[in-house]
Amino acid sequence: MTKAVVLGGTFNPLTYAHANAIDLAKRAVNADNEILVPASDKFMETWKNFSMDDILPLDIRLEILFAYAKESGAIVETCEVEGITYRTIETLSYLKDKYKYDEIYFLFGAEKVAELKTWYKAEELFSNYKFIIFNRNGIDAKKEIEKDSFTQKFMPNFVFVNEDNKYQNISSTKIRKALLEKDYKTIEKMTFPFAVDIMKKRKI
Repeated sequence: MTKAVVLGGTFNPLTYAHANAIDLAKRAVNADNEILVPASDKFMETWKNFSMDDILPLDIRLEILFAYAKESGAIVETCEVEGITYRTIETLSYLKDKYKYDEIYFLFGAEKVAELKTWYKAEELFSNYKFIIFNRNGIDAKKEIEKDSFTQKFMPNFVFVNEDNKYQNISSTKIRKALLEKDYKTIEKMTFPFAVDIMKKRKI
């Protein structure tokens, strides 16, 4: 049985925390590969409420991801930035059809558990796909799911992983703040050398 873990996100930009999360997820389910799905600028503006000034240019975000993929063997899937898919269920269906993995696991953090019943086509989504949930920010995702009559029925499709505390203080937001100050020493602690080189080269 072939398996892939999927991490969607803004990757604004990619950090060591992203890479660690997907590595932990792969090991948790013994997955064959990882798929990174960067979000579109439209999603970041309308759903995440980013201002355009706070979004790294898409071509730079993608260049960093493809450099990571070259080193790690990951797949970078651009279906969302191309507008082929938008919602989670659409993306997972597209990925399963395209890459033919027997099982697809989608990753997200425990802070999202409270909103799961509001996700688009939630019943169908959580019935047909598997999910890896990271316990973080003091939230025990399993306990939260067991308390809710809607989410508890999908328990067999959830895998729970503890976040690595080593990466708790790393974030894309902190990198963007350091970029404004041209503080590359701080940035180098939070992301890969190739990512730093790309951002320096592009003078952002």
